[in-house]
Amino acid sequence: MAALQWSAYYETGDPVVDRQHMVLFAAIGELHEAIKAGRGHEVVTHALVEVVRYTRSHFRDEEALMRELDYPQLAQHAIEHERLARVIMQIAHSSESRHDLSVSLRCFDWLIAHIRAHDVPMIEYVRSRSELQRSA
Repeated sequence: MAALQWSAYYETGDPVVDRQHMVLFAAIGELHEAIKAGRGHEVVTHALVEVVRYTRSHFRDEEALMRELDYPQLAQHAIEHERLARVIMQIAHSSESRHDLSVSLRCFDWLIAHIRAHDVPMIEYVRSRSELQRSA
């Protein structure tokens, strides 16, 4: 089974957010391939650490954007970010799952669900605020 590939379906419409999501897709894809190829504990662990590191960085950037534009769902979105970060950390610390392909598939699942349910509406709000500011 091949790792998921980025497609227009996952786009939010914001080039910066979409580029960061593409990096996350690539990092999770590398994790998937490392597990699939049986590359060993150190390689898989490194791939997981990269997913965790970039996820946290991406969430900080998104939350800064939401704060800047007074996004009304910021608190809920931040809670969702924290929940997802905890899931990824649990996966990263679960040594028995380090060689299980379901790990990378779970990462793809949460990323896709998060993009569609939380990031797309957030970017729609950002766009509406930007359009209001330009027309004022």
